[in-house]
Amino acid sequence: MNESENMGQDYIGRIDERMLRIIVNITTPDGSTGTGFIVNTDKGIFLITNKHMIGKWSLVDPLVLFDWVTVSFYPASPYKSIKQQIYLKNKAGEVLTGIKTHPQHEIDIAVINITSIYEENLELQEIM
Repeated sequence: MNESENMGQDYIGRIDERMLRIIVNITTPDGSTGTGFIVNTDKGIFLITNKHMIGKWSLVDPLVLFDWVTVSFYPASPYKSIKQQIYLKNKAGEVLTGIKTHPQHEIDIAVINITSIYEENLELQEIM
């Protein structure tokens, strides 16, 4: 078998468990699912995802933000997830300050500051 035929697990190696813990599953209020990942910086802990995962968005339509999304975090414990509802708007319907989207409409990137969620949830602290 030549190298191009052997492009499976042995070729790329095992995925580091710490890398798997920073990947999250996102469920929208309309039932769509997607992914994101967690970045821990000196300025806070952030969820990086796409605009279409935090609201109704397309290349031709403006972003209409959902009120919330549900994020499933995956700690070190196997077969376990921690579901957390993340609010994107306040009760008055205003976008929360920790929600940022790429300024160019056609670039489908969103960043959510989730530092306070980590600080309030001891189970999530084992992930980072």
